[in-house]
Amino acid sequence: MSQIKCSIFCPLYKGEKFIEGYLENIFNQTMFDSTEFIILDCGSPEDERSYVEPRSKAFGNVKYVRLDTDPGLYQAWNIAIRMSNSDIIGNWNVDDRKPCHGIELLYKRLKNKLDVDVAYGINYVSKIANEKYEDNNYSLVYPFLPHSPENLLKNNSPHCMPLWRKSLHDRFGYFDESYFSAADGEFWLRCAFGGAKMELVNHPVGLYYENPQGRSTNPEFMAKCLEEVHRMREPYQKIVDSTHIKSFMRAN
Repeated sequence: MSQIKCSIFCPLYKGEKFIEGYLENIFNQTMFDSTEFIILDCGSPEDERSYVEPRSKAFGNVKYVRLDTDPGLYQAWNIAIRMSNSDIIGNWNVDDRKPCHGIELLYKRLKNKLDVDVAYGINYVSKIANEKYEDNNYSLVYPFLPHSPENLLKNNSPHCMPLWRKSLHDRFGYFDESYFSAADGEFWLRCAFGGAKMELVNHPVGLYYENPQGRSTNPEFMAKCLEEVHRMREPYQKIVDSTHIKSFMRAN
């Protein structure tokens, strides 16, 4: 564990369809040997265990932990964060894929710029389950924006594969477990409005699978997710609006 520079966590629930490709992908990372991979089985009814456990026994940096029941997505994130043994952490969902240098690109930004708290990069979008990063057509790109609090109110640019400093949780708390799909967006806003510095690495770092069964991409949940995002952003938007009004009044 003395070599560990970064901790990546992945909560699992009904992920057997993706787990073999995911494991292959983590093993081809340039920072594999210096990354702690925490795979948190959230009481999944499928057989991910038979894929993960042998690798966990063979490699000390691949941690497999099974919970008796599913605590919920953001509860699982918070559990995994507390288990992390590195000062730099990040999530990586089982159905998404990375280029071999995907972790390294973001890690280097945080290592080389100590004032940066969150590093995120560009994600391509796939509509094909288990498509490898190298096989995607590079045509669909998630709409990333350079960091500013105002831009975060328009788009959750850190999206699904950022790296961040674990110390952010000492400063700003953990992910709000009351949210269905918006806790990550709310956390980045909480950090940004509290003075944390985020930075876009202008380079692709992953392939995001637009899973039709995903929490935020399932049409069945779309209206609920959009309403939740609007409600989550509202107090931060009021701060921006109030600041603009005060600036206008001072100028006039």
